[in-house]
Amino acid sequence: MINLMNNRVKYKTTLTIILLISGLFVLAGCGSGSGGGGATAGGSGATSVSINLTVPGGSGSNGTGPSAAAASAPKPINILEIEISGDGEIFVSEQYSVTSGQIFSATYLIPSGANRTVTIRAFNGSELLYLGESTVDFTGQATTITIDMELFVDVNYAINLLEQGDIVSARDLLRAAVQKYLGESSEFERNANFFYAFTRLYALWYDMESDGVNDGLLDVGDILDAFNCSTDNRDPDNFDMDFDTTSDPVDPFPLFPLVTCPGSPLASGAPILGRDLQDFLYNVVRPELIGAISNLNTVSGISTDWTRNWDEPFGDTTVESDNGDVLVLKAMFKAAAAFIEIQYGYDLSLNINGNDLDNIDSYGTFMGSNPAYFTPNSGMAGYLANAQGYLSNNALLDINDAIDWMLAETVNPDEWIDIASWVQDDIDSAKDNIAQAENCVVGVTCNIILDDNDTIGISSDDTVINLALYFNNLATNINSFLPDYDVDYPIGFLPEPIFGGLFPMLDGYSDLSVLNDDEDGDGTADSLDRNIYYVYGGIALPANPYLQNLRDDPLLQGYELIRADDAQNFQFGPVDFNDTFVYDYYYITSHSEIPTFVDREDVTIDALEFIDTGVYCCEFNDEFWVSDGRLWQLFDSQSQDLDGVTGIMSERSSILVYDNTLLFGTGLRVYGIYP
Repeated sequence: MINLMNNRVKYKTTLTIILLISGLFVLAGCGSGSGGGGATAGGSGATSVSINLTVPGGSGSNGTGPSAAAASAPKPINILEIEISGDGEIFVSEQYSVTSGQIFSATYLIPSGANRTVTIRAFNGSELLYLGESTVDFTGQATTITIDMELFVDVNYAINLLEQGDIVSARDLLRAAVQKYLGESSEFERNANFFYAFTRLYALWYDMESDGVNDGLLDVGDILDAFNCSTDNRDPDNFDMDFDTTSDPVDPFPLFPLVTCPGSPLASGAPILGRDLQDFLYNVVRPELIGAISNLNTVSGISTDWTRNWDEPFGDTTVESDNGDVLVLKAMFKAAAAFIEIQYGYDLSLNINGNDLDNIDSYGTFMGSNPAYFTPNSGMAGYLANAQGYLSNNALLDINDAIDWMLAETVNPDEWIDIASWVQDDIDSAKDNIAQAENCVVGVTCNIILDDNDTIGISSDDTVINLALYFNNLATNINSFLPDYDVDYPIGFLPEPIFGGLFPMLDGYSDLSVLNDDEDGDGTADSLDRNIYYVYGGIALPANPYLQNLRDDPLLQGYELIRADDAQNFQFGPVDFNDTFVYDYYYITSHSEIPTFVDREDVTIDALEFIDTGVYCCEFNDEFWVSDGRLWQLFDSQSQDLDGVTGIMSERSSILVYDNTLLFGTGLRVYGIYP
């Protein structure tokens, strides 16, 4: 079941792709002798019938009749069944063990007469794959008959294969079913189109076998080959990868059998560039998305009252799909197509399986090798217009209609996609954002509100996005928003902290100049600083100094910022934090209330000393106070200092100390360790 919650679609399944191939058998009635002679009537009024064909899966000449135009079956064929009947009597009913590509021949003597039916069936075990049938007159005269063997299509059987996780076979059969029932406006046609719509995308993931040739990225197998990934363990249902094993240790406890990917290109081919992956998305994935959207349009175009119960292949639950699912999937696929259009408008041409992959975690080295990364290319305006076409009056209206449909229908706990858990605020927020997004994509000023801190009804910590500037092609140069760099990390300040006006508000801040604040004075904005920590002081606070919201904004809880500092300074000795005030409480944290763009490093504290008192704080023990899912450490000055005992302070933990010796001192001295 898929449940829509908090304006996000959660689904338990994966998307993939396959090709459908049909075969052609040739039946020839032949006379005595070799070559292409005709059948002759025997004295008893019989016709000699010879069948010559190439079993699908291979090619070759039949030797005596026309060559068989047989293509590969979705599975190998190992049983061939021949049946000839007429006048209510079965003259021949035989099964033969065969292999794909084999040249098969058999001759039968059949009573002459009108309306003789020749039926050929091809199986994989007990599974019927191909069926061909023709009714002819056997007159004893030479004749050649061609029978087209069609992929046996049973929509319910194809859906059953999907439910069992046989995604590729299901995709092939559903593709054939779409063609078979084309224009019927029947239940079969709707079922075939709905399940083919997402099965054709599911199947993309399943085509991961290696062909050993660096001939471009045509499927997932080619992508894995491009990274020189091992060909073992490529099981799409149980897949785990380890990249760059030349420098990183192999995961000792992988979830599934590991596919190792050293990252070096195939010896016979050129390096794979980021543009190659962009091409794969644009030229392979996007056409499947467009085709899936067309399939879903067929379902809703016939009727909106369609429903179907089925078993999810990976969720092991029985669910019901209906027009609400059709609308949601259309919206998802159109949004995905829009994303692919937009990404194709950027320069992402890094050497993805060379050194750039090794340096992906080093901002400075990566940007030094790819200075134009995320710069719009000359075709951006066209790709952006295509994306607008998918979104405006299409994806946005589909999701809006899906919400209306689901609100109006009777609640069914087995719905595949539902919004049963939504409260009215969720619905109102979704509707408002859809209306705003419709303005965005046509270039009209808009404000999409993201409650990214999950505080429903509180707007003071929200993020607001105005994408109208983006879709007007005025703020698409993401590269121009990026900071400078040293060897590994961003340094300096954001060149444009307002991001071209895309963010009227970020985490509650409407004045985004705070993103370039430099409280520790090290020449790098605090929002980019990995080693910064803050020391606050408090006077005459309530008896419970560790208030729940202290971490979010100490200033609102009566604390004052004494100073920020860089943990790197610990390598030069302890750092003093003193002021003209005498504080009762000290709060130390590496968490900042302003938005940050880097992962903060843990700060290692060795000891704390109240200056001019000779009193140390604290014994770093395992006493923790937990509130609102956050970890704190609370210490007091009665604890004895234990030399060499350290405490780790991360973004998820803070240290609150208080001086209850009444000595107070003139500040706090922090002893720390910098690796």
